[in-house]
Order: sequence, then C-alpha cells, then structure tokens
Amino acid sequence: MGDSLKKQTLFGAALPVGRHGKSGSRAGVKITEYRDFSLLQLAFFPDQEIAAKTMVKRQFGLPALPDISGSSQTDGLLCLRAEIGKIWLVSEQPLGANLPASMKKYYPLDLSASKICLHLSGAHSGQLINRQSAIDLSCPDGRFMATSMHHVGVHILKMGAESYLLFLPSSFAESLAHGLFDIACQFGVQIAKPLTWPENSLKIAE
Repeated sequence: MGDSLKKQTLFGAALPVGRHGKSGSRAGVKITEYRDFSLLQLAFFPDQEIAAKTMVKRQFGLPALPDISGSSQTDGLLCLRAEIGKIWLVSEQPLGANLPASMKKYYPLDLSASKICLHLSGAHSGQLINRQSAIDLSCPDGRFMATSMHHVGVHILKMGAESYLLFLPSSFAESLAHGLFDIACQFGVQIAKPLTWPENSLKIAE
C-alpha cells in the first residue's frame, strides 16, 4: 500500500538548497533528505524472538537481530530495533512485495509513506539535535533512539559522532525541518539537494 502513496516533498521551495546562516570556511551542519526508500515494519511477540533472529538472517541476509534500541546492517539494508517487539527494515529496494506466506506471522506493515528521513552531519549536528530534544547522544554509534521534538515523536539513529539519521512523521516533517533549519543557521548550515536512499554508502561508524 505504501508504495502507491506519493511521498511528501520536504525540501525545494520549503528549504532552499545552498549555504545559509553563519559564514565560515565550513558549515557546522549539513542537512540532506533521503528519498525513495522502503520502510517495512515487522512485529513479534517475546516467544517469537528466537524465530525472528533466524528470520532476519535467512530472509534478509542480516548478520543479527539488533538488540533493543540497536541496529544492524548489510549491503543496502538497515535494520532498526524500534521497540522491544518491532523492527524497521530500510532499503532502496521495495521490501514488502513478494514476501513468503510464512512472514505473515510477523505482521508486515509498509511505513514508507509515513516517514521522512533527514541526515544531519557536521561538527555541530549533535548540538543541533540537543537544541530540539533532551536526548543523550553520548551513547555508542549504532544506537536507535525514540524521542520527541516539540511533542512530536521522532526516531534518531546515531551513525557516528557527527552523523545522525532522523526519521520524522511525514505530517509534521516540514514544521520540524524548519525548526532545525532556523537553529542550524547559527552554526552555518548547508542544505544539500535531496538524494535517493544510499544503497551501499550509508555506514554506521565502527
């Protein structure tokens, strides 16, 4: 169902591509929207967790089921533990089509149209997030955290000390992006052209 819905356009007229705010040799924050990705949610009960660990390896080639608030990845596929009993699978390729009948017990749900993904990078990217959310970013790389910005639930993946993926609800994404942009101007912000989901280049720091 999600593949047939037109995704919301966040940038363009809303946030002009280019350099804004404080001048300097290098922008303190770079904001890039990732588009055209597939986001599939799978759910399982506690007594299904062992089977789910086997499923993610056999069906999707992932090295492991992430720990709670964790992540794992393989070429072109990111797995995020959104809740104790829910994982998100993110890829450039459609994930919900042609699933075997055995996958029905994991309640597959296409969330592709419900989320906007922003990549925040740069020396002040963590500070920018903390101006909008009281979240501890001193955690290890690869942590996937649920928090809020202006009372709106968002999810953040820490890719590295200066690299974060934000998953924002589509209905609030433009407002939240403007808030981030306004604050980022004090650091100097580069708004990049939107990119398609980076199939092989998106890596969590090790």
